[in-house]
Amino acid sequence: MQVGARTDHIEVTKFYIDAVGVGFVSLYDASTSGNELARLPIGQTFSRCLALEWWPIQTADTTEYVDYTRRIFDLVNGADAPLLPSDFHDLLALGVRAKEYEYLDDSRVSIARADYTKRQAQLKNWVLDNGDRIASLRRTRTRWSSLGAMFPAGS
Repeated sequence: MQVGARTDHIEVTKFYIDAVGVGFVSLYDASTSGNELARLPIGQTFSRCLALEWWPIQTADTTEYVDYTRRIFDLVNGADAPLLPSDFHDLLALGVRAKEYEYLDDSRVSIARADYTKRQAQLKNWVLDNGDRIASLRRTRTRWSSLGAMFPAGS
């Protein structure tokens, strides 16, 4: 079905539905014979769209590495979910608890901060030392910049 009467949309940043679909729910760039932009699998209610466009288009298989910064959206709708992996959603609650204890000048603030710091370190370890990452045959080990894509690795 077409969503709205407008046909001049430029960018889709979030795509979500209120209830889980019976089958796959797809978003196309045209009403008929369009390109599939996003797909919600059975059991999912949201999708965040990310596209990378290569220019010029590669004519052979190649490995490309991308370091990018994602925009963080506010969690305002019932279907919204944080960008954190689902195993680390508790990190949000731990951070809020630590901030609340700090605001209330509660004696439990040190314990809450320690729990948050420990869980944050586990998330960083999961991101930087992911076991699913394909091993590289490069002679030098891969280094990552902790400051983002605009800074050299190791800084």
